[in-house]
Amino acid sequence: MGFVKGCMLNYRLLDDINIPVWVEAESKGKSILAVCSNLAPNKKVPEISLKLSKTLGWKLDMLYVVDIEDCVQVDENCKRSDKKSERDLIFKGQSFVAKMEKKGVKIELIKGSLQKETTKAAKRLNPNLVIVGRGQKKKGLLGLPVKNVKRKMAEKCKYSILFIN
Repeated sequence: MGFVKGCMLNYRLLDDINIPVWVEAESKGKSILAVCSNLAPNKKVPEISLKLSKTLGWKLDMLYVVDIEDCVQVDENCKRSDKKSERDLIFKGQSFVAKMEKKGVKIELIKGSLQKETTKAAKRLNPNLVIVGRGQKKKGLLGLPVKNVKRKMAEKCKYSILFIN
């Protein structure tokens, strides 16, 4: 799916669709950036990114973002926990990082906003594809409700993105 800023049809597809969506952009890289966070179950993203990396022969970089704007942990059933301390979220992230490092994946733990840190990492690593999982982000800066996380990521990230639901 091509994404044009301001196109209502494409915005609606990003907001309403419940299947994986690939937003294509021109890129010359030969790597994949997989993004996991405390706001997602983190099951499909590692699995799909490992398979794609192996199949395409591309380098795989993984990022675990501890989103400090929405301090909850999402479990395997996509249920949000009560508010957790930053220390607890970082501890959970470190255990995920250790598990992925055992599989031989280069992974980095970062603290910040999911959208901003994903965009920064994509600019730094210049991947051909960014894989993002089902985010359950409900709050943004100052605890205000947040909507359209996928839309904002597609607008700001200049790389191909695969949104996995």
